[in-house]
Amino acid sequence: MSATGREVRREFEQADGSGGPGAGAARLVVADDDAGIRALIGAALDGYIVLEAARGDDALALVRREGPDLVVLDVQMPGLDGLTVARRLATDPATAAIPVILCSGVGPAAAAAVGRVGGVSAFLPKPFSPRELRTTVERALGAPKAGRWVGEQERPEASRGRPLVGPG
Repeated sequence: MSATGREVRREFEQADGSGGPGAGAARLVVADDDAGIRALIGAALDGYIVLEAARGDDALALVRREGPDLVVLDVQMPGLDGLTVARRLATDPATAAIPVILCSGVGPAAAAAVGRVGGVSAFLPKPFSPRELRTTVERALGAPKAGRWVGEQERPEASRGRPLVGPG
């Protein structure tokens, strides 16, 4: 995996000790195989330190290496899919406490599968607005991870009228 501009900026800030513009900001890993979606998510999450991955296996390695405050995963990615990455994060004691938001444009079937994955804090169906994303991220960062859904999906069934199976 090659370093993105945001990763390089973060490493520079730490190396020179200046703190810089991202000092004290929550660190997020965003994984989506679509570079345009990653750019949109990064723009919507201005003010956060965003580390990017295009593949699920790269996202898993990045999370283990960086220990971010939150992870946003697309469900369908090359390497490992987002559901597999979420399961692995949830079962690893070093990463189990990190909130995970899963995003997908594949519809209700993916949402139902998400409901069966432990450790997922929220499901955000694509397309989503920057405001929906930011609100979901802010709530996930402030919510305990104990299998509780956050954001507009306090009850998964309420997600835009799409039937979901909740966690548990």
